[in-house]
Amino acid sequence: TIPDQPPKIFQMYPEFYLESVLDFVVYTLQSYPQLLLELRLNLPQQLLMFLCATHYFNNPFLAAKVIEVVFSICPEINPPMDGLWYSLINTPLAINKLVPSMIKFYSDVESGTDFYEKFNIRRSMQVIFRSLWKMPIYRSKIIENASQCNDEFVRFVNMVINDATYLLDESLSNLKKIHDIENKMANEVEWNALNDEERQRETDTLSEATKTVRSWLIMGDDTMDMFGYLTRDVPKPFYLDPLGDRVASMLN
Repeated sequence: TIPDQPPKIFQMYPEFYLESVLDFVVYTLQSYPQLLLELRLNLPQQLLMFLCATHYFNNPFLAAKVIEVVFSICPEINPPMDGLWYSLINTPLAINKLVPSMIKFYSDVESGTDFYEKFNIRRSMQVIFRSLWKMPIYRSKIIENASQCNDEFVRFVNMVINDATYLLDESLSNLKKIHDIENKMANEVEWNALNDEERQRETDTLSEATKTVRSWLIMGDDTMDMFGYLTRDVPKPFYLDPLGDRVASMLN
């Protein structure tokens, strides 16, 4: 079990110390993954404690750093790290605590991080959830949490619905913007009627919209993927109150 309050020595660590350690681990996983395997550190156990106790962090960005580390060892992202991944998730603590902790933090990100950064954090969590979903024991835990439909799960689904709606709306808006500018550029008379400053502004807008829509579509696809397998395999909570109206509104 994990105590409700962190150890005194942990409370004394400055935030920049923990952030630097986590940044170093992410860098090592991306650049020299073999080093962590050779050192045989108890990294999975430490990560698991942090993942299951995100309330230990006053700064949600630190908890998000832990998510980034775990994301970096997901088999889908970094296959050579699957040994660390399975060391992390194949423990009684992980099996019992990981899913509800992830569900809670998915919602907590809403109020504690930058508006746009939350989408990156949640996208990492969606990849982690997808990797867990492929394992029968974790699929059963996710379905169990969904079937209970407690307040934390309702908050979680509301965040998924909000994100999906926003990401799809922004994607469609930017696709229309791209379509309109490309049509304008294809019309030589209309395009040549613009002065240099106006053409540059339209070109910059097109470039920004293209970059933005690519990012939003990737995040939207992962969000809808998670929403899809949850509603497919455990549909009941999604058509009963309090979630039924939200789902219907999103689909409309």
